[in-house]
Amino acid sequence: MKSLKRMLYELTMDKDFVALKFLIDRPNVFHVVGATHLETWHSRFLSWLLDPTERHMLGYYPFQRFLMAVAESAEGNIDDITDIAMLNVNQFKNPEVIAEKDINKLDITEQETIDETEKNDDKGRLDVFFKVNVVNDKDFQEEKRLILAVEQKVYARVDVNQCNKYLRKFEEKFKDETFLLVALVPKSQMKESNEATFGSSKWIGIDYQQLVDIVLMPCLENPDLSFYAKLIIQQYVDALRMPYKGKREKLATIEEERTLVRSIYDRFEDVLCDRT
Repeated sequence: MKSLKRMLYELTMDKDFVALKFLIDRPNVFHVVGATHLETWHSRFLSWLLDPTERHMLGYYPFQRFLMAVAESAEGNIDDITDIAMLNVNQFKNPEVIAEKDINKLDITEQETIDETEKNDDKGRLDVFFKVNVVNDKDFQEEKRLILAVEQKVYARVDVNQCNKYLRKFEEKFKDETFLLVALVPKSQMKESNEATFGSSKWIGIDYQQLVDIVLMPCLENPDLSFYAKLIIQQYVDALRMPYKGKREKLATIEEERTLVRSIYDRFEDVLCDRT
């Protein structure tokens, strides 16, 4: 029977273990600048990715993939939201995207100065505010506006009172338009339903693992993605894989990482169980 020392040695020499260690230790710019899980960086990244006018060269593809993630998690008006997710990208027109939008200035043209931003910080800010016109595929003269608002959480907990406040604002401002209120939160914050988590089923919750699996990885595999944008998205995915809150918990993992972990565990279960 092999000694524990010998089994540990074989574990550290295993090719999958070496590959996993390399994957975990891969340099990441978010970590280098000390902003791995800074919420402002998350909102800025998502705004950049969803904006079809940015130079990632993916057009509306990330926005469409994000709508698919939303449709997967919807609990109310599921058919209507699915229809939105299945829209042809050629039906989208005149996109407008703003990061960190003042909840009290929901008109896209109501921009705040730096001084106003500082004064309004206590009033609530949406991390991503996206407006786009949707052209009727049967009548090109007919257009309707779609509004996507995303509230992101990393360290902060979901605040039901805040969610209710935002919902009332949208119901008042956009009562005759189609809007989607989406919360992007760690999976550990999700309860048994959107209503239980956010106070209303009109909120749609998705977690960072869904963001990786449904949005980011398909974007990385898209042949139209620019070389420089690919580096940015890969760095962001790597940042999501880093433990946060000083715990072992991660916002997301990738399939390569999960495959390596399963392979290592299947072949070194005895030594891993001895260590734990």
